Amino acid sequence: MTTKLVTPVGEIKLPKLDVEGKKTVALTFDPKGNEKFLDEINKVIAESKFPKAKLYKEDKSRVGDTEEFEPNGKIIMNFISHYPIKYFDAKLQPIGELKNLGWGSKAKISFTVKEFEVEGKKGLCKYINGIQILELVEGASGESVGFTEEEGYAQPEQKEVPWEE
Repeated sequence: MTTKLVTPVGEIKLPKLDVEGKKTVALTFDPKGNEKFLDEINKVIAESKFPKAKLYKEDKSRVGDTEEFEPNGKIIMNFISHYPIKYFDAKLQPIGELKNLGWGSKAKISFTVKEFEVEGKKGLCKYINGIQILELVEGASGESVGFTEEEGYAQPEQKEVPWEE
């Protein structure tokens, strides 16, 4: 069984896109107003070989400065890709590889649900087909963590070629 779906608009959370091999990203969205999508997901689960599998869960947020978390009323879905991810802008134009996709970016994710049974583990997995970026929040940069430009050491300009000449 394989099923292709597209999420509602949500916020990117936990992007790990520059990892060799496996790339992961989570998307959170409000379940209110997205009942049709959740019904589609529940139908896919029910029709699979693994009707007890979970493809989404309740999202949680940290309580103040504590180590405790509480539900925040949103849904979170985790996705995976073993290949370069295809990105598109709001007008469906392809975007090159995005390594600076940050928390809070607004996006939709096209994904395929596949059943798997590997080494005693079994269930449903969500593989990324592509990500449509509706609002880009860039990942960590010097400015985003509070630095300002100073006099001193500057990284030499990087060569465009990934190999030594």
